[in-house]
Amino acid sequence: MAWAEERLIECDCLHVACRAPQPPYFPTRLLHVQGPSSGRGLVVRLIPVTSSTIQAMRMPVVRYATLSYCWGGQQVLKLNADTEASLLHGLPTDELPKTLSDAAVITWRLQIPFLWIDSLCIRQDDPSDQAREISRMHLVYSHSYLTISATRASDCRQGFLHECTLPFRGTTAYKLPFASPSGKLGAVLLSEFPRTAPVDARSWTLQEHMLARRVIRFTDLKQYWSCNTTSDVELRSEEHMPVRYSQDLDAAHNLARSIREDHDEAYKCNAWMNIVEEYTKRGLTHRSDKLLAISAIAETWNSRSGDTYLAGVWKSHLPKTLLWMCRSSELQTISETYIAPSWSWASVLGEVECSFVNSMWPDPQLDILDCKTVLVHEDAPYGAVKSGAITLSGLLVSTSLEEVSNSSTVTEEELGHLNLKLANTYLDFCDSVLVDKTQDAQLFCLQLLVFDEESLRGPSGLIVVSRDFKNFYRIGWFEYCPKFKDNRSEGWVPDEVFYQEQENREAIQRVAFQDAKPRIITLV
Repeated sequence: MAWAEERLIECDCLHVACRAPQPPYFPTRLLHVQGPSSGRGLVVRLIPVTSSTIQAMRMPVVRYATLSYCWGGQQVLKLNADTEASLLHGLPTDELPKTLSDAAVITWRLQIPFLWIDSLCIRQDDPSDQAREISRMHLVYSHSYLTISATRASDCRQGFLHECTLPFRGTTAYKLPFASPSGKLGAVLLSEFPRTAPVDARSWTLQEHMLARRVIRFTDLKQYWSCNTTSDVELRSEEHMPVRYSQDLDAAHNLARSIREDHDEAYKCNAWMNIVEEYTKRGLTHRSDKLLAISAIAETWNSRSGDTYLAGVWKSHLPKTLLWMCRSSELQTISETYIAPSWSWASVLGEVECSFVNSMWPDPQLDILDCKTVLVHEDAPYGAVKSGAITLSGLLVSTSLEEVSNSSTVTEEELGHLNLKLANTYLDFCDSVLVDKTQDAQLFCLQLLVFDEESLRGPSGLIVVSRDFKNFYRIGWFEYCPKFKDNRSEGWVPDEVFYQEQENREAIQRVAFQDAKPRIITLV
């Protein structure tokens, strides 16, 4: 632990950007890590934190560490009515799951008196307590003296202080004979290094790492340090960390810095979309946690921006951030639990992509008239929602899709029609789910970004459906963009056909919404 201790002391003494925010904040509950006594090993004791308990501690500064780890399913030990008494009395660390026990050991060795672990410091049998404490996660991690990341542990039982073994867990290895220059015979073990560590595959841990002032990561190779100021890796001169892995760690460090730095609106829009992309790559056990698990990042973001948060989307970033792409339409199901409005990326399962909209311009005739969400818990303003709606005035035309054959015809009034056969269309759903979403509904295109003569891209917008001409639901998005001829591709076509198609596409692009009149609609 000497290397980690050196980094911690250096950061504490020299890094102005890593100092604790003011005023001080203390979590509702903490675990007091107490040293060996009376023949017992380390003990953790749950302490409800109040002003009187803080005064009784008689410490000039009350420091606590936080643990970021993979639950890995149901927890063998968690705070509830059955375990509260024993946790308040104190439990030996050898009675904790190994990952939690290892965290207590690190906390003790680094002379940090207190430790915060979500499963033991939040009542897991009280939804109100969970909602309240999750809404304070941005404070818990940003005020933490150090976040301990059990990067290599895939669940709470595995631990992270054990020696590294080859092959890495879940990988295949090949043992090959090898003769050294000295003539000594031996063997080399070839094994693929897993690019994504267990903790980096979990949605909840993104905000735990991004909000922390300091993180010490225990990986399958060495320890990795990052803070608000710098990053470093525990390697001797003759050792090397795999390039891909070190690049991912550096990218994560830069992502964390993006929520603390001031930039123009275009940069901030792009930075938020980068966070969303990284977040949606990760796994989430409960779909209902989609907005909760990123709520602490959103709250921290808003403390600097003063923006309006709308179920994963910022009002100042509209309309561009409505043009996200669902990368996993085949994963979508009909959810019985409401998660998010259809215009939010949080409404779909799996990875979304957002970074392609930066070079295009919003339709000047598009006007956001009103936007709102209804929260599940009023004391969790960045958490789960019951509903959400964006009312806008924009150009709307009818359309049709080859994938949808059961949509109805326009009955309220005749609108122009947009042919999407020469456009790129990206649907959020497929197969039976798409049929369910479009049953007895009319399909429309809503223009968000206009045609650009220089790049020959656009227009782009949402593909929406409605059954009543009042509420409109997103089912995907469309984009017109130039094609580039590639004679090596499987879809090769003669030159005259290719260039004729290109002319036809450009003709459609220029007049796509030419005759459309602004119409007030509500996206839900």
